[in-house]
Amino acid sequence: MRRILAIGGFTTSEGFSLTAAYIRDLTGKAKPRVCLLSTPAGDPPMLIRNFEDTYGKLGVETSNVSFFGPAGTNFVNPDDAAEHLLNQDAIFVSGGNPRCAVGLWKEWGLDSVLREAWQRGVLLSGISAGANCWFKHSIPPPHKKRTLPLEHLLGLLPGSCAVHYHARRQETWETMRMLDVPSAIAIDDDAAVLYEGDVIAEVLSWREGATAYQLESQSTGVDEHALRPRVIGSVFPEPERQPVFVDVELKRACVGRFELMNPLQVLITIEGEQLFAQYGAQPKLEIFAESENRYFLKEVNAQVTFDRDRDGKVTSLIHHQNGRDAHGVRLGGD
Repeated sequence: MRRILAIGGFTTSEGFSLTAAYIRDLTGKAKPRVCLLSTPAGDPPMLIRNFEDTYGKLGVETSNVSFFGPAGTNFVNPDDAAEHLLNQDAIFVSGGNPRCAVGLWKEWGLDSVLREAWQRGVLLSGISAGANCWFKHSIPPPHKKRTLPLEHLLGLLPGSCAVHYHARRQETWETMRMLDVPSAIAIDDDAAVLYEGDVIAEVLSWREGATAYQLESQSTGVDEHALRPRVIGSVFPEPERQPVFVDVELKRACVGRFELMNPLQVLITIEGEQLFAQYGAQPKLEIFAESENRYFLKEVNAQVTFDRDRDGKVTSLIHHQNGRDAHGVRLGGD
């Protein structure tokens, strides 16, 4: 059976655990083999460790293919990835940049390997970019340039996909109108769509109000049809945070490059009065101030705390995500 699980996004770490258990159960194996492709995120070691920890606790035999240097307990070199991927029970793709990931997979011939794995019955899955990559096209997020043609992805599933839909509804409609996209599947955070072949078999939800939608472009706008989900759990995201004012000079002091763990670095930049964080090869994301030292991200449930010395110079940072802290030392020359 050819199956793909497309996940819109997570607002809590509990959602990651719920879908990990669902993926394990879908394989029908007591100890399934699940391989992580974190290519869209640039293979950050922190993400790989979180995958190993979450899936390992569920009795899963984990592995990961990394293009950006060895990482993880069961690291697989890209040169050996083809045979390894075809022998998995499931493959999970992280969020990040789908176009970069697909381009790299094609360079290694893994696009055809993933298609063969799907045809053999290996469960394919992924979140955000890892959901988009299975479709022919993705609806670009608001910060990307809206131009034709749409990015051409793996195309195992027809049409276009929009993720993080609950936070991007109006922008998705606007993009569909601008690019004349006839239809799309849109998936909220904390929701997922299971495909059997190219047909939707089931919609899943683990947060009240989260689901998936069929979008159709009409002459009067975009017609939205909500799909009824099956509830597989319940999570309660934190109340929406509101940014506070911080003097721009305090923000400028945060600009620089920090090494979280070799080889993962985070680059902090400023545009106008707004700070951005870019983790490895991932797209840069805005970070918003909660205080002069503590910032949060809106697109993922994560925070950044900057450490300052007595003179106010930022010397390091701490990245907080999924209950874990990663310390980053400021590198010289920035």
